[in-house]
Amino acid sequence: MKNLFKTSVLGLLLLTATLASANDTFKNIRLFSEKSKSLNLELNNNDGTLDVTIKDKLGVQLYSEHFNGKLLTKKFDLGLLPDGEYIVEIEGLTKINVIPFKVTGSKVTVLEERKELIYKPIIRVDGDYVFVSKFSSNNSNLKIAFFDAEDNLLLEDKFDNKIANGKVFSIALLDKGSYKVKTNYDNYRTTVLEIVK
Repeated sequence: MKNLFKTSVLGLLLLTATLASANDTFKNIRLFSEKSKSLNLELNNNDGTLDVTIKDKLGVQLYSEHFNGKLLTKKFDLGLLPDGEYIVEIEGLTKINVIPFKVTGSKVTVLEERKELIYKPIIRVDGDYVFVSKFSSNNSNLKIAFFDAEDNLLLEDKFDNKIANGKVFSIALLDKGSYKVKTNYDNYRTTVLEIVK
């Protein structure tokens, strides 16, 4: 009973801290449009190396930039884009900020109400244990798979639609060698971690 209580309190603290940081996330990013057919991005980076991409509604990447620094100010000229909906994705080490915008004629509108914050799974190896955790604000599933060096599937598991999930896997019985942990989340995103034992 004490263990259940401690786990519940820990989960509640994790959730509170994560939600507090989620509220701060979009405060660090400012995406706005001026009167011209352009989009301005200002961000204060606190999530390591970033990949900034612009995609169309089908997921086709139209622009990509790798950023490693604290402050980024960028103006995107969208003069050649046809009317339609697009997204700016800002992917860091732990999360992905998805900000949709719409191009109509010579006007660009940021769709503030459809902003989305996606937390990436965190995979950590400590000795013979692999720790996998994920916070999901949209209750998405997380699939985990372990592979050997020849890409043979060794183990497959998944998390159900819960806000905060975590599992510990023992790799003590595996032979020395190279292994891969692959996670699939948010319907189509993937994270891969190489493990050498």
